[in-house]
Amino acid sequence: MRCRFARAVEHGRGNTHLTLTAIIVRTVEEGWPARGHQGRTG
Repeated sequence: MRCRFARAVEHGRGNTHLTLTAIIVRTVEEGWPARGHQGRTG
């Protein structure tokens, strides 16, 4: 769902050329935190 939201945001910014696949690849390469580990320290 996060990737779909990210695609919707990018589309709203005018980046209509981005595909859902491209966004998934970009987030994996950037090391997007796994679910359940957001905002946790220690």
